[in-house]
Amino acid sequence: MESHHLRSDLLLAHLPTRDTTKIIYYELASAVIIVSYQMTILKAYITSNIPINLYKYIQYNAMWIVEKYNLHKKEGLYARESLKKTPRHTQETHNASTA
Repeated sequence: MESHHLRSDLLLAHLPTRDTTKIIYYELASAVIIVSYQMTILKAYITSNIPINLYKYIQYNAMWIVEKYNLHKKEGLYARESLKKTPRHTQETHNASTA
């Protein structure tokens, strides 16, 4: 558990302005995925190797994450969630809504 915090801190040090960045941590096995939202820019930071399709899934659902946690309204939110909780906004629903 402690190693998660160390790796997270290392990644956070590379964010431009940590105090104005909204962050969600996702823990999956030994990987910690940080999705940051700042000035309408969404990025995913991965601390260890995970499948590229999972990385793309996180990127795709980044806006859903922002909306779920009201990150556009809150400052400095730090939340932990499990990847087992699947966002409602999946590729299938996206394709159906844009068809």
